[in-house]
Amino acid sequence: MAIAREVGISPSRVTQILNLLKLAPPIQAHILGLPPVRNRVGLLEKHVRTLCRMPNPKLQLEVFGHLKAKVGRQSSSGPVSTPPAGLLEPDSASGEPSGPEVVA
Repeated sequence: MAIAREVGISPSRVTQILNLLKLAPPIQAHILGLPPVRNRVGLLEKHVRTLCRMPNPKLQLEVFGHLKAKVGRQSSSGPVSTPPAGLLEPDSASGEPSGPEVVA
């Protein structure tokens, strides 16, 4: 894939990024409004990728609401001993960095 070569990432990473366009517009807006963070408890890109596979926007919004609530409970319970892997760490499948962490 020419885009992948041009920006120095794998074709699968390009696909992952483009799949974010399948998210319901309110979810996209929420994510775009978040500041970049790293090594925090939060909604990770792998959670968002799961939403991308849901064809029904209403279901996406419902599940996103549950994920945000769960993330809120985790972050209010204090620091965790081992922070979850941030999205800037290599994706296990492609070895490519997977982008900024998304927190709700």
